[in-house]
Amino acid sequence: MSRKWYVAAVLCLGLALVIGLVATRSQPSAVCSQLIRNAAASAHRADDGSIPAAVLGDSWASGWGEPDSRVSFASELARLEHWDAIIDAFPGRGYVVEVCGDHRLLRAVPSVPAQARVVVLEGGLNDVVSPLDLESLRAAAVATIRAVLSRVPSARVVVVGIPSVPARSDRLVAEGNQNLQAAATAAGAQFLGLSGLRIPLQADGLHPTAAGQLMVANFLAGAIGSGN
Repeated sequence: MSRKWYVAAVLCLGLALVIGLVATRSQPSAVCSQLIRNAAASAHRADDGSIPAAVLGDSWASGWGEPDSRVSFASELARLEHWDAIIDAFPGRGYVVEVCGDHRLLRAVPSVPAQARVVVLEGGLNDVVSPLDLESLRAAAVATIRAVLSRVPSARVVVVGIPSVPARSDRLVAEGNQNLQAAATAAGAQFLGLSGLRIPLQADGLHPTAAGQLMVANFLAGAIGSGN
């Protein structure tokens, strides 16, 4: 192949890639459509009491994989704690990672009711992939906590730790938890780790079963209710 034809081929390939990227960004993929549907189905107000609260989270808070998307630790926790809670969950969400647009936890803070007394932040599982930028994770968690406290200064902010699951490296989960705990301490929030729980998981090794969701809810309710 002559140099002239080689250059033309490379330019055509480059143009095709650009067109493909533009098409992908302008129209949500099938995966994004599924995530958006799940988030829309799981977003609700759990009116199980008189204590205003909010739970901001990822697929664990959305009840991913269950026939009823409201079967989640977030809904069960609200029931156990007698919260009137807003649940804002988006699968794939993290403190740093962006999926199908910017759905980071920080972007969900405006959904927190102005009178909320408790705000639960659950995330990080989608952030602990290789390579892991620990400094960015810690900084993003601090920014998210401070944004919540700026909105509701008197609220109790609870940061839920990253669970240990087969689909994630134990080392990355441990490092992620260390940085989330450091962020919580620095920003004035409470950290509740899940790494000691043996949570029943779905076949994907990533999401909890209904029993796993209930286990997480009971653990958090016990810790939050006791003030630990």
